[in-house]
Amino acid sequence: MAGLSIGGSAAASASRRTPDDLVKRAMTGLTPGRFVDAHNHVVGVGHGDSGCAVHPSMMDGIRHPFNWIRFRAYARASGIESLDSIDQDYMAVLRERVEALPHTGTHLLFAFDQVHGESGEPIPAHTVFYVPNDHMLRAVQTSDRFAACASIHPYRPDAVDEIHRMADAGAVAIKWLPNAMWIDPSSPRCIPAYKAMHDRKLTLISHGGEEQAVPSPDTQEYGNPLRLRLALHHGVQVVVAHCASYGRSLDLDKPSAPSTRSFDLFLRMMDDAQWSDQLYGELSAVLLFNRVRGVVDTLLRRTDLHPRLVHGSDYPIPGIDPLINLLQLWSLGLIEWADRAPLAALFRQNPLLGDFVLKRVLTVDGGPPIGFPPSVFCPPDSLFPVLNRPLAADG
Repeated sequence: MAGLSIGGSAAASASRRTPDDLVKRAMTGLTPGRFVDAHNHVVGVGHGDSGCAVHPSMMDGIRHPFNWIRFRAYARASGIESLDSIDQDYMAVLRERVEALPHTGTHLLFAFDQVHGESGEPIPAHTVFYVPNDHMLRAVQTSDRFAACASIHPYRPDAVDEIHRMADAGAVAIKWLPNAMWIDPSSPRCIPAYKAMHDRKLTLISHGGEEQAVPSPDTQEYGNPLRLRLALHHGVQVVVAHCASYGRSLDLDKPSAPSTRSFDLFLRMMDDAQWSDQLYGELSAVLLFNRVRGVVDTLLRRTDLHPRLVHGSDYPIPGIDPLINLLQLWSLGLIEWADRAPLAALFRQNPLLGDFVLKRVLTVDGGPPIGFPPSVFCPPDSLFPVLNRPLAADG
């Protein structure tokens, strides 16, 4: 654990540490144009014919106060003052925040498909958020810093056709949140979609572990990372969002065993040599107060995994103040005390900037800052094969 007292000249130097100092440190070794943030949400309620929707409970503060508060927390974190034009204002603020960053890299924007039933029919009554692929594509066109990540429920009768349509439109990946979308990634119903993703070189970014941001009371097991093996068997490149860092899942390799920490199942998959060229972990949300303990220190120490980890912000989540607790991170020996105040200033200035810099200045057991390496933020072209990025030498 880091100590409160810092002696002599070291204390004076630490007290003068500024946000700019941390940004400079965070950018060291990075190629600015090859930066990738693999996890950014698009949000809307349907203004301007966007086609977006949220469940009515999110707008009903009388009968559903918790969901009402939840949605407004997302809006505040997104810099939105009024919900009257949230679909347009959300993207305007996100674009401004992205273009103010010290790098010139790429941010994947997520569509978010509806819940679909076993026979492939959409179920709006159980869909909490819906962001159509076409709205996401229009949002991507607003900045050269954005890239398209489509969301296509594999049970849809037109799933394969939609995968090809999105690939033709420039999508570089497919996003699933199985718990909230009612997708069992181990179901044979997914195989045609997996084959299409493989054919079009589209990476699957799929939530791992339990889900809290989107209510999923009866389908949490669909976030079990072991269920993604079917995608891997069909040649799909898979990114496990959040490194499955929260909750417990069934150990499908030992059906009689009690449920196991989802993060441990993720590590088991990462340690399986047959998936070393296909399976990645994504770092969004791993620093949230309810996930960080025993996860971030493990990932920092597992330097063998670093070439297969990728940065994601889960925007707008980093803008929700209580979720990333800098005092907690210091108490766990994950940041230096002198970095706490400048990090807080960076989060206030731009939550995307704060999230990025925090991951670059992390420590282990209160030791010297090591952070996640540049490779996590500037991943190889093989991660998203159809993403156009400048050559490394171009910076």
